[in-house]
Amino acid sequence: MSFKKINQELLEVLAAEGVESPNDFQKAMIPKIKSGASCYGFAEKGAGKTTTALIMALNKIDFKEQGDNPQVVIFAENKKKVVAIEEMLKELTFRTEIRTFSIYEEGDLTFQKNTIYPGVDILVATTKRFAQLYFQNGINLNELKMIMVDDAEFLNRGTSHTDLDRINESLKSCQFVLFAAEDDPKFKRLNDLFMQRAVKVKA
Repeated sequence: MSFKKINQELLEVLAAEGVESPNDFQKAMIPKIKSGASCYGFAEKGAGKTTTALIMALNKIDFKEQGDNPQVVIFAENKKKVVAIEEMLKELTFRTEIRTFSIYEEGDLTFQKNTIYPGVDILVATTKRFAQLYFQNGINLNELKMIMVDDAEFLNRGTSHTDLDRINESLKSCQFVLFAAEDDPKFKRLNDLFMQRAVKVKA
């Protein structure tokens, strides 16, 4: 079974990377994301959750540069994970004009703000630094279509879920997609905050 209704140029890049058909998790998850529904994707490590996130983020922007502001934001727990995700994105987009950037607490706030201002299509971020920049008017969310969270278990610890909910309160509409290893009962508070009608996919 091949990927269905995915941007053709993106498919060619994926094929060059050795990804020619979806695995079982992607077969179940991708149609739900494409439907526009907010959803959880639960699967064990190695099931392809991060790859799924990148494929759908790039497909969401039609695999091309768009507008002046972020179209997709991918949240991860810390600098190490944020940088790793952006590196994966760059491997998939290095022959395109797609603009990606990563932000995290250890980076210079002014530099990050000035890099985002001219235009970024996909932003990879920690929730804390994103919230800092957003509430200092460093990020415009008027064109944001999708928020993804990789290894979303960290939202159940500390204040990350609060940062994300504060951001959500400023959005007119946005699709949320959260990936995690398993359905933790602690995700209930996310359901109450911004995932009220989310679909759950388990593999």
